Amino acid sequence: SKQKSTQAMTIQRLKLLIQNATVTKPANDVVTVFMDSPGTYDVRILNLDGTLVRNEAAFKDHVNIDVAELAQGFYFIELTNTDTKQQFVQKLTKL
Repeated sequence: SKQKSTQAMTIQRLKLLIQNATVTKPANDVVTVFMDSPGTYDVRILNLDGTLVRNEAAFKDHVNIDVAELAQGFYFIELTNTDTKQQFVQKLTKL
């Protein structure tokens, strides 16, 4: 079914992410994202509904993201390679 296919894709994306990006978590004020794959990445922070909370400047290798102003809760950090458009998604817990 389409739902199972979507769930499988999500699991694959998360497995890819675990291999390619490391996010320090949980976070109080600053989150650091480290990328194993070379390239330049755009960063978006989304709430659990998928609504864009903020955009961050593109980065290479690693980036520090100030999350002090975000409300406590769960978010997704979406990383997109600016050349290949490959995406990675990581869950963020804001304390």
